[in-house]
Amino acid sequence: MSDPTAAVLRAFCESVCPGLASDATAGAPDIAAERYVQHYLAPATVARIVEALERGSSFVGLDPGQRLERIERCRLDAGTRRDLDAAAAATLLAVYGSWSGRDAAGEPVRTPLGWQLTGFGGPSPSRLDQLER
Repeated sequence: MSDPTAAVLRAFCESVCPGLASDATAGAPDIAAERYVQHYLAPATVARIVEALERGSSFVGLDPGQRLERIERCRLDAGTRRDLDAAAAATLLAVYGSWSGRDAAGEPVRTPLGWQLTGFGGPSPSRLDQLER
C-alpha cells in the first residue's frame, strides 16, 4: 500500500473508531486497522475510497469533524456509500475482532479487545485450528 493511500485509510479508520485519550482501550490507529481494511477489501475498492475521500482537498489534513462531514458527503453516492460502509465494517472488525490481538507481523500478542469486552475466553484447545481460518 502506498504511503498516501495508507495515510488516507488510517485517517478514515481513525474517524470510524478513534480511541480516546481518556480511555486506555485501543482505537483503530493503535492497532493499524488500515492494514486490515487494505488486506480484506479489493484493491479497486480501496482506490475508489481514497479517490472519493481525497476529492477536493486532502482528507488527512482535515480535522476530525471535517473528516466526518466529508465521509457523509461521499456517502450520498450509493456506490461510494457501499465502499465506505464496507471499510467502516472492516475497521470495526479489526478493532473488536482477533486482529486487535496481533502485532504488525500478525503474531498473537494480547487478548483481542472484543474478547476482553465480552468475556470470551478464546477458542477451546480442540478448535485452535479455527482461529487461523
